[in-house]
Amino acid sequence: MRVGGFCIMDKQFLSRFLKGSASTSSGTLVTILFHFVSMMVLARYMSKEDFGTYSLIIVIGHGLQILSGLGLNLTMVKFLSGEIKAEKKQIFSSILLLRSVQLAVVTLFVLALGDRFLPVLFEADIGPHLAFVPGIFVLASLRELLFHYMQGERKFGPYAVVQVVSALIRLVSIGVFLFMDWLVIDYLLWIEIITYGLSLVHLMIWVPLRDLLTVPRDRAIFRSILGFGSPLYFNDILTYIYNRTSVLLIGGLLTPISVAMYEVASKVPEGFGRLFNSLIVVYFPSMSELLRDGKTEMAEQFMNRSLAIVSAALIMASSVTYFFREEMITLLFSEQYRSAALVFALLMINFSLNTVSRLMGYTIVAAGYSSVPVRVNLVSSILNVVGCLFFLPRFGELGAVYSLFAMSVASQFLNHRYLTKAGIHATFFSYVRPIVILAVLIGVYELLGGTSMWLRVAMILAFPVLCWALMPEVRSAGRFVGGHAMTARGKLSRSIRGAGTV
Repeated sequence: MRVGGFCIMDKQFLSRFLKGSASTSSGTLVTILFHFVSMMVLARYMSKEDFGTYSLIIVIGHGLQILSGLGLNLTMVKFLSGEIKAEKKQIFSSILLLRSVQLAVVTLFVLALGDRFLPVLFEADIGPHLAFVPGIFVLASLRELLFHYMQGERKFGPYAVVQVVSALIRLVSIGVFLFMDWLVIDYLLWIEIITYGLSLVHLMIWVPLRDLLTVPRDRAIFRSILGFGSPLYFNDILTYIYNRTSVLLIGGLLTPISVAMYEVASKVPEGFGRLFNSLIVVYFPSMSELLRDGKTEMAEQFMNRSLAIVSAALIMASSVTYFFREEMITLLFSEQYRSAALVFALLMINFSLNTVSRLMGYTIVAAGYSSVPVRVNLVSSILNVVGCLFFLPRFGELGAVYSLFAMSVASQFLNHRYLTKAGIHATFFSYVRPIVILAVLIGVYELLGGTSMWLRVAMILAFPVLCWALMPEVRSAGRFVGGHAMTARGKLSRSIRGAGTV
């Protein structure tokens, strides 16, 4: 028996999933808002050259964070699910020890060789600022480790609180530095260090380190962690390559101004990426639980509905960014970035394609196939690097977008194929249909010589109407959410009436 397209036996699972998603998503939405305001300030009050240089340093720091990761973050989430307290202590302590050793090795490497090689690779003058990089990536790495512990323990409320407080500290600090006329690169990097440091302290309040730390003695746990985490580690590196290769190659082949234009264009997709990550915080342990318990059919249904709904929602957002790209880029940042509008719109469409692929990848890992994403991302990364080298000199920043499109299509195809091999069947047309609808609408718009405001509004309104008409997953999800809203409203009305009779 089904209610709104969902099995009644799923009700408790879906309720838990929705509550967790609501907690993390609400915190992430506030964080995204703070982050956007921060980027608006930086884009408006810094020169393009300085903003591009600052962005490159942050990208390098994030790259080193990935390099020191060993795939341990996602491994912790997977291994903590359902374990008893004694096992959790061994797992956490083993992972912390491995991560600390790797952080020390990478830090020594950066201190010894960073000032020799990194400035040579880029046109930007990043040499004077490299001293900040080790502090940023060490604090960020430890923070991410504790965040993933909270994810594994399903502490979604505190997870969201720490996110919001961290983003607020960063925003307020930028506001103070702007008021004091100190908005220069070195001071901004101090803001990054302060933000990461304070959020790490905040996390230590929520994470019971005293109860978790022990001497890791079980070699079998080390072997299991490294065996499961190693493919994820290489996958993290490859993910970073295909996510950030564009920026690094733009920095190497073009100019800091081009980096600034591309970074501004990518901020909205990055914001949605943060929102997607908040969904994964709940989706991954939930999917792991279903597959661990042998509920493959339920997991398959859950995945397919998630793919369809996520695809429809993100393509809807992409339609808005495409038809109002120039207005949005000018409003969010400034007139000087208006030429980045098309890059901005196309990056949002690419993000939608890539997100569907990533959701499939997380499902494969939840099923225990941690080596599959490595193979997918290896192919995708090669495509991205070759594409950037070919397209960037010819098309500028747009060349990076063309390369990303090829990468996203390839990774979707490969992930779909590996899911089928794992016995989990993804319904192809359910998640492809929204992009087909948008492609048709864009074609009609361009054929009509689209400039009219009313035509753009009509195209945007047509998208959800067509999705509702052509996608049963969207209709069932709408009815399911509507049913829950009516139930909640009824409970509230009864409680109000009950309070009135007391």
